[in-house]
Amino acid sequence: MTSSEPTTTIAPETIAPLTPDSSVIEMGDTWDTEAIVSLIRRNTSALVQPKVLMLGEREMKMLRRHLAQAFGEEQIACQKQIFYVGMKVVEIRTPSLVKIAGEKPSITLERLSAHRSMSLAAETSRWAFRA
Repeated sequence: MTSSEPTTTIAPETIAPLTPDSSVIEMGDTWDTEAIVSLIRRNTSALVQPKVLMLGEREMKMLRRHLAQAFGEEQIACQKQIFYVGMKVVEIRTPSLVKIAGEKPSITLERLSAHRSMSLAAETSRWAFRA
């Protein structure tokens, strides 16, 4: 079946590029702590910060090698869960991936909340109620 309407074509240069996912990076051949920290900073606000670091098989091997250099192979081999720069590390069954996900209260918010609780406790402890 044919249509009498002409086919619409769009010139590639008129299409806006896809917005990059700010929660994903590509890792080189070695573990790059600075890239991970930069990824976390880009995705942290005054209220929330990332909770999970998702790694593909390749990056998980790189992280394990990196941690083994610092703590020893025996220590890393017996760990069931790994936390890295405050995030739980989850291995994803894919050849390569570095992505952050989830949200938890930021350290700034936690400190502010703790400070308010301590201030409130200090104010209420000044008063003595007697019957």
